[in-house]
Amino acid sequence: MEKSVSIPDTSDAVEFYIYDSAGREPFADACENMWNQPSLMCVVFDITSEASFTSQLCLWSGVLLGNKSDLSSRREVDAAAAQSWAQSHGLEYHETSAKEIGQYEAPFLSLARAFLSLYQDQIQIIQSLV
Repeated sequence: MEKSVSIPDTSDAVEFYIYDSAGREPFADACENMWNQPSLMCVVFDITSEASFTSQLCLWSGVLLGNKSDLSSRREVDAAAAQSWAQSHGLEYHETSAKEIGQYEAPFLSLARAFLSLYQDQIQIIQSLV
């Protein structure tokens, strides 16, 4: 899937190519091999499954996203713990619900801003070499 995200207060937009590995290692490995080293990743875990959270932490990431926020009564992963982990790794943390289609734009905007920052850093490096 492709998604374009306009960055507020700029004339910039970022186009994302989205691949959902659904937590399956062979597909995640194929994505890594296909793209070599992705610029940014959004790692999604199930807030109702501690195992889902801990198994995702070894993957690359740019945004950590807790899914199934509509099932907060079954929560196994504390939001503060996930937030703390994300923050300690320089990531933004968001929660959403695929069922309720809530708050899904915030993670994309975070990724778009992070990508724009990486892009601008690369431009500065290239310009300093000239």
